[in-house]
Amino acid sequence: MKYIVRYWGQIKRSAGASEETIELDTEPTIADLLERLASRHDETFRMLVLDDAGRPRPSLVVIVDDEQLPLDSSRRLPDGASVTLLPPIAGGTPT
Repeated sequence: MKYIVRYWGQIKRSAGASEETIELDTEPTIADLLERLASRHDETFRMLVLDDAGRPRPSLVVIVDDEQLPLDSSRRLPDGASVTLLPPIAGGTPT
């Protein structure tokens, strides 16, 4: 199974790329995919996508093929899916 993963914000900086392709033997859940990605990158990346217990961070937004999925979804990601990871966005100019 092949997946294109796109990164935004701090996750993009930590991954050192705006996207990557990952191949897996089985169709993963979101949690499975995040764990696999965390094992490929450094500790900063891991801290951005997983909490101390190894679960997806509640503040993380995951979009799969134009649909935002809940982080605890047990749905398997289909082969060829495009996955976008967005960290929490803060900042801007107060009015």
